[in-house]
Amino acid sequence: MRARFDSSYIRSELDRIGQQLDEPLTVFLIGGGSMAFRGLKDTTKDIDLVVTSGDDLWQLQAVLLELGYDIVREPDEAYEALGA
Repeated sequence: MRARFDSSYIRSELDRIGQQLDEPLTVFLIGGGSMAFRGLKDTTKDIDLVVTSGDDLWQLQAVLLELGYDIVREPDEAYEALGA
């Protein structure tokens, strides 16, 4: 089964991403990840991030790809099986 992410994991990934950035970015954590940080749920099936400019998006995407993340165009069955 596909992994779910708790607030500790999300924080460690955000720290890891931040260490790779050339310049600071403002990134908003939304969805289940945000709820996990507020103690409203234990885990989330994905990490939803929002940036406010195209330049920030390209910089974030480049770092994520360097760290081994993939671009997913359509969720697979394992993701869908996790539910909302």
